[in-house]
Amino acid sequence: MRQIHATGVVNSGPGAVPISTSLQAQLQEALLKKGVAYRPRTRHVSAEGAPKYTNRLLLEASPYLQQHAHNPVDWYPWGDEAFALAAALKRPVLLSVGYATCHWCHVMEEESFEHEGIAGYINDNYIAIKVDREERPDIDSVYMACVQAWSGHGGWPMTVLLTPDRRPFFGGTYFPPHTGARGARFGFLELLQDLKRVYDTEPERVALAASNVIAHIKERHDVVVTDSAVSEDFMRDALIRAFKYYERLYDPAWGGLSGAPKFPSSLPLRFLLRYGLRHGGAAANMARHTLKKIVAGGMHDQLGGGFHRYSVDEEWLVPHFEKMLYDNALLAVAATELWQRFGDDDFRAIVVSTLAYVRREMMRDDGGFYAAQDADSPHPERHGEREEGVYFTWTIPEIMAALGADLGTLVVDFYGLTTAGNFEGRCVLHEAQSAAVFAATRGLDAARFEAQLMDAKTKLLAVRVIREPPLTDDKVITSWQALMVSAFAKAYAAFGSKADLEVAMNAMTFVRERLWVEDRLVRCFKDGPSRTRGFLEDYAFVIQALLDLYEVSFVASWLDWAVQLTEDVERLFAANDHGYYLTAHDAESLLLRERPAYDGAVPAATSIHALNLLRLATLGDRPDLRKRAMGVFAAAMPTLEKSPAMLSDMLIAVDYALADVQQFIFTAQDSQDFGAYVLELNKRFVPHRVVAGGDEKTLEHMRKLVPLIYDKRVEPGQVTAHVCQGQTCGLPVHDIEQFKLQLP
Repeated sequence: MRQIHATGVVNSGPGAVPISTSLQAQLQEALLKKGVAYRPRTRHVSAEGAPKYTNRLLLEASPYLQQHAHNPVDWYPWGDEAFALAAALKRPVLLSVGYATCHWCHVMEEESFEHEGIAGYINDNYIAIKVDREERPDIDSVYMACVQAWSGHGGWPMTVLLTPDRRPFFGGTYFPPHTGARGARFGFLELLQDLKRVYDTEPERVALAASNVIAHIKERHDVVVTDSAVSEDFMRDALIRAFKYYERLYDPAWGGLSGAPKFPSSLPLRFLLRYGLRHGGAAANMARHTLKKIVAGGMHDQLGGGFHRYSVDEEWLVPHFEKMLYDNALLAVAATELWQRFGDDDFRAIVVSTLAYVRREMMRDDGGFYAAQDADSPHPERHGEREEGVYFTWTIPEIMAALGADLGTLVVDFYGLTTAGNFEGRCVLHEAQSAAVFAATRGLDAARFEAQLMDAKTKLLAVRVIREPPLTDDKVITSWQALMVSAFAKAYAAFGSKADLEVAMNAMTFVRERLWVEDRLVRCFKDGPSRTRGFLEDYAFVIQALLDLYEVSFVASWLDWAVQLTEDVERLFAANDHGYYLTAHDAESLLLRERPAYDGAVPAATSIHALNLLRLATLGDRPDLRKRAMGVFAAAMPTLEKSPAMLSDMLIAVDYALADVQQFIFTAQDSQDFGAYVLELNKRFVPHRVVAGGDEKTLEHMRKLVPLIYDKRVEPGQVTAHVCQGQTCGLPVHDIEQFKLQLP
């Protein structure tokens, strides 16, 4: 039987500062609670499998921090204790930032943080702090700005050296362990040795480096917001400039932007669809072509559904294999809108398969969604070694063993597999051509081949699921949870599956019951709500999800909460000169208080919240909310003028602000009767709209929230639909065929 530190002594690493008796007891108790089935993530274990080293990260909820709880490095979580100790010992701080499914974070852990010699040097000379960037995006963002200032690029793992007063004086990303490793001019250990010497002997040089980078990032992030109005001409020009940028860099062969690597977010599909409504079909066709190419490539999990993080090549062929919840939520929404615009069954199938993957592998029983799945998994032929992509890739012998000679040969041909493989000797499945084209070129019956392909996928997936899977980061992040609520709500709106609505409702209930603590959103949940309060993106994304969910469920409490959270955003995050900060007014003070400045893999919170304000302004006839949205645009004017593509999601809000927004108002004895009308509306791509309704139970309350409902009545036994624009409504209709005639 495995003995977990039976002696009661916890070793926190070679050369580590001795820990107190009380901390020893806490760590010992935490280890015992793990039980005999616990498998420490470290190569430093006893013959019985017990960890040789244990540090304070074992007491943290973050899966990423837990991954490092048994490194020989004596890690501390971010907090006053670590910085006070650094000051007392007159040592610099080694800050390492990453996340649980980060491949190169795992590489650096294995090469450096699991190396007892390197760990011993760190423990003797530094105070080491680990931060989960997903749990603390504020810390990550501030110090990443410093790394980018020094090197011109960023990424994870992020490595920053700080003074005990939290001022950075050196930073980078991944470092090989020693000089010469991976061809490096400077190894991690040698850098640490050299910089410790500088810290001890040249304090003025350290102080100057810190002062210079802090001044640089403060200058870069200081936003000068004028009171000049954002004109409609300016907004239209921003849309045009952004499209011309995407048009110039568009890859007509493979979609997306030219070159590699390729990220789905680098070409904003939803912006292009909206631009296409204004200026013709070219933009929308760019979006359509791009998603079709993504879906055919290896970035799309051909067997299990869902999408990997990005493609390392221009053909969307070989992915970086981690799967992020937010990517799958955002791509599901984009695919839903592309189906609404073009009606392609392939887009509907992608939404269905992506959400099926999320239900199967990324959803808790109580409605929470896990954050991510790792890229790395154990190699079947190399005991104990974890490698990227092994779980998702195949060799031809593996295919033939799973499917037999006849079906196996057909699948090998269809996916274009080779003995050499296309990724480190293994094969990433991808569709070089559609199933219909493949069948036609080989004289096969198309329907029969489709059935054979489906049978093959089912059999291969059955083989895959018995492999040891990648690790799952099973924390629930509030903002990402909200993005997936929106994905399920919009899928229900378009396709009418009650199961999707049920998932969305349960997931939002999870937010309300698990992520709403003492009248504040918290950042995440893992065996309980986190101590970190929610950031602007958590509030903005939840408000968006509440509006999306209300528009398909007509549950008034969701709209009530959206209105409340919108006022909370103003109270907690608003800047005096327009716009919003990432952190709340009562949050921890860092080097600077950032405003979300650009859209990345996840849209900027201000981009999402600007659209929230505009939607609520239309629903509630509230000019004050529209004014707040225009203030967001004013704060972003320099970027919208010079580099509007950096705010592609904000351009969706700009586009909405310029539109004649339609209002669809429904009344009936029971709001469930709205379903057929709402489904008919959502078969179409109608982005410039709001939807509201009231039944006998909610009508009086809804009249207070949505002024356009004030004179609407419930007619016994029938649904009444009103299509309105501005303050004018068309004649009420009670027949769905008449309703169709009023739709765009």
